[in-house]
Amino acid sequence: MKPRMVLTFVSCLFVIVAPIIARPLPEPQAPAPSSYTNSTDGLQKLVWDMIAAEKSGGENALAPYLQSLALPDHAAWFSVIFGGDDGQQLAMFYDAWTDARNFQIAGDVARAVASQMSDVAALGFDRPGDPGTTDKDNYFLGLVKHPQTFYVVTFKSGDGSTMRWAYFVYDAGAFRYLGPVADLRLAPPSTPAEGTTTPEIPKRIRLGGDVAEAHIAHRVLPVYPPEALAQKLEGSVELHTIIAPDGTVQSVDVTSGNPVLVEAAEAAVRQWRFAPVLLNGQAVTVDTTITVQFHLPSGMPSAGQPSASGAYAPIPSYPDSPSGLTKMMKQMLDMAQHGKLEDLQPYFHALLVPNPDSWFSAQFGASQGTRFAQNYQSMEQNLPMLFANTLQSNSGLKFTSVEVQRFRTACTVDANESEYPVLAAREDQSMSLYEVRFVKDTAYRWLFPFAYVDGGFRYLGDLQVKQPDNRVYGDNIQWPKLIHDVAPTYPNGFNRPNNSGLVKLWGTIGVDGTVSDLHVIEGTCPYVQATIEAVKKWRFTPLTVDGKAQATTYPFQYSYGPGR
Repeated sequence: MKPRMVLTFVSCLFVIVAPIIARPLPEPQAPAPSSYTNSTDGLQKLVWDMIAAEKSGGENALAPYLQSLALPDHAAWFSVIFGGDDGQQLAMFYDAWTDARNFQIAGDVARAVASQMSDVAALGFDRPGDPGTTDKDNYFLGLVKHPQTFYVVTFKSGDGSTMRWAYFVYDAGAFRYLGPVADLRLAPPSTPAEGTTTPEIPKRIRLGGDVAEAHIAHRVLPVYPPEALAQKLEGSVELHTIIAPDGTVQSVDVTSGNPVLVEAAEAAVRQWRFAPVLLNGQAVTVDTTITVQFHLPSGMPSAGQPSASGAYAPIPSYPDSPSGLTKMMKQMLDMAQHGKLEDLQPYFHALLVPNPDSWFSAQFGASQGTRFAQNYQSMEQNLPMLFANTLQSNSGLKFTSVEVQRFRTACTVDANESEYPVLAAREDQSMSLYEVRFVKDTAYRWLFPFAYVDGGFRYLGDLQVKQPDNRVYGDNIQWPKLIHDVAPTYPNGFNRPNNSGLVKLWGTIGVDGTVSDLHVIEGTCPYVQATIEAVKKWRFTPLTVDGKAQATTYPFQYSYGPGR
């Protein structure tokens, strides 16, 4: 394979700047790079010293550390560690990222300090599959041609928020920071025509989050998780995001954030659409970091709300139709925007399912319905806070319209990866579910699902299909192992290079190793149906406990996308 040139560009990343101290600061002095040993302890000491520098003098005090983290001769280093072709491409990405590196490191340190991430841990690994490695780590390690230890650093705060730095290496007597290395799977090699020396257009570039956000053509605002509202949690979630050339979101990986907020952030960003980014007239894949902020709305009602048995003024009657729910939501939106919180209380009460235990079981079956009903127990307390956050945006965004979508059948192109599993889980497929969107321009917040129950619309809460408990007890347990698989057929009408999808299922592996009773946890209809047809043909060794085979529930996952 002939070497090729990869062109790329990056933009300066957002930097959190510490407050300026009025009195003059002493000239920053950092310990000699060689004072940090080539070990996890040495790297942790370096990070602690950087945090101390940030606290005492901000970016000015960090400057000596930032200089020491650069690879002295990055072209030669990448060539030795990764070989000719891969090394050349990785070196070019690293070189293009040079101007942004110090901005990102300084911003990350400031963010760690501001978020009180006082727990710092370093991890080292040499080979794919080493303890603590992720799928991306293993891919990256698989490219290595010369032995090299790589390190990552994880920050963690008391509330569970995390931030991960990858990757560090020890070279020429000091730690160096490689940063977000390129995923070469998204830039497959090709051989130029004989005698051609013109560099190729790169198939992937790195953009700063602020520049990527400027390309947003359609933004979906996250729905505040009820658990976060109940705990009055605020914070941000950072997502490493890959945007396909057509502007769709190809993948989302969490790099930091409170676990309670993560799922809502991911669900929103997966629905974003971007204007294609062009390089020399050609649309390219974009590698970026998206930050999703969660702020509790001002004037949010307190956690304590009137009980269901309290007295409420009657609300108008609305017909079981999209126009009926639209009218109801518009009236609630108008009340919220005019600060009439007391007038909203009867609506909150009216939106509660009257008899959740029996209703959820009847609609979703005994097992799944019972879990939904248990999660619904806190809805009376959480509903006012949930709607307060949805209808009152701290960003200054005032929604101007309401859109309602009615779902009668499960398999519709309008159902996203979190809506379709709920639609498919209905025992009574004739029961309609509704989605509500509060919209302004291309931004919106959405709530799903609503149902028409006993003469009124009810909000069912954040319904999530989950795998049943499959814990097994015994002295000698052998879990199922896949012995025969069939690759799913890419759904008809979907272009393989430009469309991707993730499917998560749970089902039963019988004593004979066959798969049955499959249920969808995540995914959209065409991908789920293709996956179910394939997984039904898979064969496993059965679960054995103390030498005896038995059936068990089991999770299945398949990812569609370029090269998958």
